[in-house]
Amino acid sequence: MENKAVTWFRNPTNELLSIVLLISGLILIMTQNGHARTLLSIHGAVRDAINLPIENVRLRLFTHDGQLLGQTNTNAKGEFTFIGPPVGSYSLQAEIPGYQSATINITVSGKRPATVSIVLASESALTMNVSAQRQKKPRAGFSDSTGTGDYRIDHEDIHSLPQGENTPLNQVLLQAPGVAQDSFGQIHVRGEHGNIQYRLDGVLIPPTLNDFSQAFDTRFLSSVNMLTGALPAQYGYWTSAVVDMHTKTGEFEKGGDVEVYGGSQSTLEPSFQMEGASGKTNYYFNGSFLTDQLGIENPTPLPNAIHDRTVQGKAFVYLSEKLGSETKMTMIVGNSTNQFQIPNLLGQSPVYGLNGVNGFNSALLNENQFEQNSYGILALNGSTRKMDYQLSIFTMYNNTLFTPDIGGDLIFNGIASNVYLSSFLNGIDEDTSYHLSQTDIIRFGVYGEGEIGGINNTSTVFPGGPGFQTSNIPFSLVDNHTATGWVDGIYITNEWSIMSNLILNTGLRFDMMDQYITANQLSPRINLTYRVTEKLALHAGFSRYFVPPVLEMENPVNPLLYNGTSGATPVTTNSPVLPERSSYYDVGATYQISDSWQVGLDSYYTDVQNMIDEGQFGQALIFSQFNYAFGQIKGIEFTTSYKRDRLSTYFNGALSNSIAKNVNSAQFNFPPTELNYIANNWIRTDHNQTITLSGGVAYEWATVLWNADALYGSGLQGGFANTINLPAYFQLNLGAVRPWDLPVIGRISGRISVINALNTPCLLRSGTGIGVFAPQYGPLIALYTGISKMF
Repeated sequence: MENKAVTWFRNPTNELLSIVLLISGLILIMTQNGHARTLLSIHGAVRDAINLPIENVRLRLFTHDGQLLGQTNTNAKGEFTFIGPPVGSYSLQAEIPGYQSATINITVSGKRPATVSIVLASESALTMNVSAQRQKKPRAGFSDSTGTGDYRIDHEDIHSLPQGENTPLNQVLLQAPGVAQDSFGQIHVRGEHGNIQYRLDGVLIPPTLNDFSQAFDTRFLSSVNMLTGALPAQYGYWTSAVVDMHTKTGEFEKGGDVEVYGGSQSTLEPSFQMEGASGKTNYYFNGSFLTDQLGIENPTPLPNAIHDRTVQGKAFVYLSEKLGSETKMTMIVGNSTNQFQIPNLLGQSPVYGLNGVNGFNSALLNENQFEQNSYGILALNGSTRKMDYQLSIFTMYNNTLFTPDIGGDLIFNGIASNVYLSSFLNGIDEDTSYHLSQTDIIRFGVYGEGEIGGINNTSTVFPGGPGFQTSNIPFSLVDNHTATGWVDGIYITNEWSIMSNLILNTGLRFDMMDQYITANQLSPRINLTYRVTEKLALHAGFSRYFVPPVLEMENPVNPLLYNGTSGATPVTTNSPVLPERSSYYDVGATYQISDSWQVGLDSYYTDVQNMIDEGQFGQALIFSQFNYAFGQIKGIEFTTSYKRDRLSTYFNGALSNSIAKNVNSAQFNFPPTELNYIANNWIRTDHNQTITLSGGVAYEWATVLWNADALYGSGLQGGFANTINLPAYFQLNLGAVRPWDLPVIGRISGRISVINALNTPCLLRSGTGIGVFAPQYGPLIALYTGISKMF
């Protein structure tokens, strides 16, 4: 089937598109005509009266006749840049709530970039506590009030990635320390399979059928914080990391852009976003559409996969209304709808015979999967002199449908399963902070969710057993299940500033679940942070965690139903999935070498009972959870970043080891020899990666922002009982982006990206190991370009 396996450049249409995209990208980056040579930059910083930087100040640049030319916000250092204004005179307006606005006049000449400094007067007296909080915004650090690791990626950092806002969220998160990549867009933080908590503007979004990192669009992020370590009591359930996403709101920005991005693998991704304010209402909207020929990782090392087209659409809406000076109502609605062809593996040998079919080419298999994630949030935020609160209600609907190639799957696997999973979930989340005094804060809150989950499974099988058949005429088995689950929790914490440089955070939370089983736990938490000097800070913490299984990932299948068929399993035990319970210890330090350069070191150890893991048991890209009776995870992380003027760079390194023993739920998914081995031996989990490195650099030169990032992994696990370490991999991505202000057209921006620029192979999965059905390879070299029009 060479016509399906041909490479990109052997297709004339694709070749022409690639050449056009390449030429347009090079023209956008390299062209230096007479108009472009007059484009310079305006750089500056905004500070308060005591010379401390002010973050998130809105700056608007106006022409001499009052037309808005551009707008931006200051970063954590109080700095800002306008790239590309032509020679001329301008007025620059700076404003942020709590400070008096300021307007200054600027003249841009053709000799050098303009540099400005703005001081804003506070509308109330500045205190050192407020100033300290504003000053403490490096890329990597930890929170004084919680003692947790806090890795920040703001909008400027996202813009500096090779693909910018076109970067999928999982690849943005790969830039944080201790994050290992996997197939199907999955990520693993600190040696755990999933167990990641996603939050939108402080509201918890429970995990369901699909990895939410692919359901969320990077474009709507103003920043994202990844919290790790011994989390305080306000964070429950999914605790390997908290991905706290802050959305664009339109409060300080007005306008938007339309972009077309595409290139290799027939990729085409148009998108738009718009934000602004009208009276007391702020709004932000975005939408994107993606189609390409590499929706799921290629099961072969070839440049192109066979049968791997994807179509994906995402939409996001943010609306907020000020109900008073200290009260705000917010509504968030999002949807992700994705269709995938399941890529085919060449050269598979038939195992079973099907009546009326003589031979079957595995390149012609036609398996497909449809996924949908929809969510809505309504939140009320308010504050009084001593109290801050957020009350949220949320709803979610998710479904996944896998449709097999019935004939082909029967011939190669002896079973063809049509699987439909669905989840409808509603919940409430309330958090309150009460200031007992300037040095003592109490936080408390409640969380509750109710969910209806279902699985409809119709499997076509042969009479017989595993590997043999007594008839070549198949028949169907129906195994449908519906369940209702509840998860509830309550917490209280106390943040006490024992001294100005010593903070103790203690807390308790009580959680309970009622799903296929009923369980609960009282979990103590304690964190201590100590600022030895202005530059050196230490932290240590302990947390007891309770992690309920994901309702629709618990597989209630009845293995006995398949006895006497080609879908039978040697093991028929299917104990229910149990909640994970663990004791987590974390110790670390950060050091601010200079205003621009900081380093951090953190270590952790987790002792786990009923460790929850996930596996893909079968050809459907649907994951099922199971438990190891015992687990241990330990590791150490190093991070450093430097940002000054036009240069920013970062590096993260992590060592991790995740081991487990004795499968004590969903045992039917394992062959007897492997099950017995794991019962008596500690093994590495399939998602364990010993060494994980990430780094990047961005530099603005001649109005072009040049950037690069890189990933290194020592490889995940494979083979019998995960006893084989897969090969190490390295991936280097390059990019450049440049804005223009053109007559009539207005402001545009061009971007060019090269993914895996060294074309190095990356074997993510070998097709062996626990819960691994097929091999997956990372992308080979790919070229993308994009053009966006700002308005």
